[in-house]
This record gives sequence, structure tokens and C-alpha cells, in this order.
Amino acid sequence: MQEPQGETSYGKLQTWLEKECGIKVSYKVVHDLVHYKLKADLKVPRPQSEKANEEVQASFKKKLCELIKVMIKYFGNSKPVRIWCQDESRFGLITMQGRMITLKGVKPIGKKQWKRGNFYIYGVVEPATGEQYYQEFSQLNYNCFQEFLNGFGQKYSETFNLIIMDNGSFHKALLLDWADHVMPIYLPAYSPELNPIERLWEHTKKDLKWENYSSLDKLKEHVNTIIKSLTNEEVLSLCGWDYILEAILS
Repeated sequence: MQEPQGETSYGKLQTWLEKECGIKVSYKVVHDLVHYKLKADLKVPRPQSEKANEEVQASFKKKLCELIKVMIKYFGNSKPVRIWCQDESRFGLITMQGRMITLKGVKPIGKKQWKRGNFYIYGVVEPATGEQYYQEFSQLNYNCFQEFLNGFGQKYSETFNLIIMDNGSFHKALLLDWADHVMPIYLPAYSPELNPIERLWEHTKKDLKWENYSSLDKLKEHVNTIIKSLTNEEVLSLCGWDYILEAILS
């Protein structure tokens, strides 16, 4: 249980104790030991792709500062430098599920709908300040991404902007027109957990769980309200990850 892979149930821990340690105890004993004495409990894990290369991820974190300096040296244009993190998130009418709180002995019931309809929020955040920029689109493709880059580049035209992002195919489309003051830094493959904006999406969606919307416009209205309510301080607390801040400040 000291490893992040953990175990999926108390029952499997019970089986492990008998198989590996020769200790045969009841389920209740295992539960009470783990839950009450060791203060361990079932948690929602952070997903990680089975294709992720942990050595490559560690190397990216270690060399990010050097990479930033190289980008500034060869592509910088004497403007102040800002480091951003970018990603997109899907929002749809199918009910988002999650945990519920009820009294002991009361089994929670979540009403779910299967309506079609979705949209995407393209976003970028600055881990050092919590500043944010968003646009809404109906699709996930390079045309929309180009429009997003154009809007971002126009708003932040006075700085040289390096944007950390994943390896999505439309992020690397050959037809993309990158402004001179906007350039990408690509994360290792299968490594969304290295992108702090992922935590922002999780935070944004927590109030949408078990909510059923009569129309896409109603959902858009709620999502827009949530995003507009985000303060820079709140985003900084979510996205100000040490490995990025250290690379920026080094």
C-alpha cells in the first residue's frame, strides 16, 4: 500500500496476506486494520496510461529548465517570456458520475440521462500567476486549435509565449500557422498527468457531477459561469506545480 499502484479491494489484501505471508484472517480484521489503524482507504486514483514511460517523464521534468532556455535562446525575440500550459476538455449532456454523501445505511441513487450533445473548452493557464485564457468550440481539430492560437497570440502579443501541451495530432498539424511569439513545448507521449491544467478541468467538473441539463445551452451557461468564477489565485493553487515553477525560476 506504500506504492501508488495500491490495491483495489480489502478482499484482495486478505488474499495477499494468506498467499504471501501465510496469515489467514477475516475480512473484518483486514478492513479494521487497514481502515482504522493504518488510516488507509479506497481513493479515486489518478489515471496513468500503460504506455507511459516513467523514465522519459522524469527526464522531461529534469530538463524542462534547459529546454526553456534553449527555446528562448534560438527563438526568443527580446520580449518578456511567459510559460503556459494548454489542453482541451469535453463537456456533454450525458450525466457525469461521481461519489455521493449519504447517512450510514442510506444507499445513494444517481439519476443519469443519455442525451447527445457536447462541446469543447480550449484553455491555457500560466502556472506562475494563475492567469487563464479560454475559448469554446464545437469540435476538436486543428482548425479550431488554429483559431484558439490566433486569439491567444493576439491577446498576448507583447510577450514571448512558450506553451506546454500534449502530443495531440492537431497540436502538431503541418498546416498550423504559429505566430513568432507563440511556440509549443510538447510533453512526453501518454503523459497528461504532467500537465497541471488537467487538475483545473477536474476542479471545473466537480460541480457538474449528477447534474442533468435539459439542453446544451443550459450546460454551456453553467460551465461558463464556473470558468468566469475562477480566480487567478484559485488556478495558481491548482496549477502551480513545483517542477514547472522551478524550471521557470531557475
